[in-house]
Amino acid sequence: MRHLLLLLVAIILISCAYPKIDLTPEQLISKLYERRQSIDLENKDQLKEFFTPEFVSLWVKDAERCRNVEYICSLDFEPFLDSQDYDDNLDVKLELTLRKSSDKFIVTANFCLTNDCAYRNSVQYLITMTDDGYRIADVIYKGNRDSLFTTLREWNK
Repeated sequence: MRHLLLLLVAIILISCAYPKIDLTPEQLISKLYERRQSIDLENKDQLKEFFTPEFVSLWVKDAERCRNVEYICSLDFEPFLDSQDYDDNLDVKLELTLRKSSDKFIVTANFCLTNDCAYRNSVQYLITMTDDGYRIADVIYKGNRDSLFTTLREWNK
């Protein structure tokens, strides 16, 4: 009985020492695209489901900075589609590829911008492990552009 109790205590201590992994990196990005239209980029609780604490802090700070501004102050495009022009009620037909980079993962999301899939795009997500499981640490766009994390950090200095 005593050994069983010690084993139980050891299991509890070990399980508390490791981060909670509820979704794989690919599942995290799939969930992001499933919910992308309903995600409020000013809602800290919603953002925490997908992004690292540092990224959430930048999103919230940017929303506060832009709250009383009458012109376009923040992003002028849909950050998960990297586009201003896409079909309403879009079925993105998401395709994901995963690669490991040191202690992080890079998930490339390939998707359609139109329901007939005539226009396609891709966005890369840098995924890292946090105490709450895998979270997005950065969003990387095609071309010679700053990443989303870098952009938000620069805007909110």
